[in-house]
Amino acid sequence: MDKKKLNELVRVKTGWDLETTERSIDVVLGSIRQLLQQGDRLTIHSFGSFNAKLAKARRARNLQTGATILVPAKRKVKFRPSPEFLE
Repeated sequence: MDKKKLNELVRVKTGWDLETTERSIDVVLGSIRQLLQQGDRLTIHSFGSFNAKLAKARRARNLQTGATILVPAKRKVKFRPSPEFLE
C-alpha cells in the first residue's frame, strides 16, 4: 500500500474530504519523524513502537573494486510490533 491508497482508505472510513485526510496523515507522519529525529521513542498501544538508534561508522568493501571504504554513521529506525498487532 502506498500513501495515496492510505489516504483513500482513511477518507472512506472517516467520511472526511480528501484535503483534510491528506493533511491529517501528513501531520501524524511528520510528528513521528520529528520525534525520531530528536532521539525520542514512540510507543502506540496495541500497534507497536518506533525507536531511532545511531549506527556507528564502519569500514566496508566495495565488491566491484575490492577497495575499502568508510561508511559514515547514520540514524536507523526500528519498528517493533506489539503482540496485539500481530494477532
